[in-house]
Amino acid sequence: MANDNEYWKTPLTPGQKKELDLDLIEEIDRKTGDDDHRNSDYQDTVTQMREFRQMMLRMIGFLTVLAFIFLALNNWTRLVNMPSLDFLMKSLEITQDPAIRELQHGVAAVSAGGQRGTGFNIHPDGMIITNYHIVRETPDVFVTFSDGPPYRGKEIFRYPESDLAVVKLEGSDLPVLTLEKRPETQPGDEVVIIGNPLGFPQVASTGEIIGKTRIRGWDNPVLMIRGPVHKGNSGSPVFNSEGKVIAVIFATLSQERLSREERNQDPIGLAVPVESILDYTEAKVDEDTSPEN
Repeated sequence: MANDNEYWKTPLTPGQKKELDLDLIEEIDRKTGDDDHRNSDYQDTVTQMREFRQMMLRMIGFLTVLAFIFLALNNWTRLVNMPSLDFLMKSLEITQDPAIRELQHGVAAVSAGGQRGTGFNIHPDGMIITNYHIVRETPDVFVTFSDGPPYRGKEIFRYPESDLAVVKLEGSDLPVLTLEKRPETQPGDEVVIIGNPLGFPQVASTGEIIGKTRIRGWDNPVLMIRGPVHKGNSGSPVFNSEGKVIAVIFATLSQERLSREERNQDPIGLAVPVESILDYTEAKVDEDTSPEN
């Protein structure tokens, strides 16, 4: 190899230069240089593609991590927003009172076309007070007390103007609750609510009347009650200190209408006063009311 290198370093004589086609040699050198340049460009392209692929893999990994973080935060938010279940422990405490346990017997679970809520009985043969929005979708309404078989609604009377409904049953000697015919409620009054919140049956809780409010399109104001009122409490009776029904839960106040401080407290339930119930039941749902079967 050393002799070869020396050979190529040997200068040409004038005669050798004449015999060689120097133009051809330069052309060959030029083409060879172009090939080297193209090979260099190819290598650069491959390197760029590899770098781009690595960058895309890193980006996909980053987006995947972000997606997992988002899902984790979303699930955490749901957990944070779940209502506290402390009211179940409170219910166990409240129901140590025999009078409260007696009231529970007159409270029933109401199901209608996939809707579930609460109702209560005011007649031995079965006259259930519940909410219109629970029974409006179907004529098939089923009522279940804490013990005994489920009853199918025989007649259903609907009063959408106050979100109330009366469901008549074919029963006998059913437990009965008493309506307060002359209610006198004041802000600060403590009340008891019995219902089926979040699917838990016969839950008793305490609340406090904080005032009244009006709903657009309704003739009469409704009660505002601060307490553990949740989905499933619709149709729950509200009792005064004497164990008589003074109102029926039908909704909770929208969180948008509450201050930040209020949102950290128990929800504010809305309840139809007993006066509206008396308008429909004092005449035992007379013949002037047309039932829907």
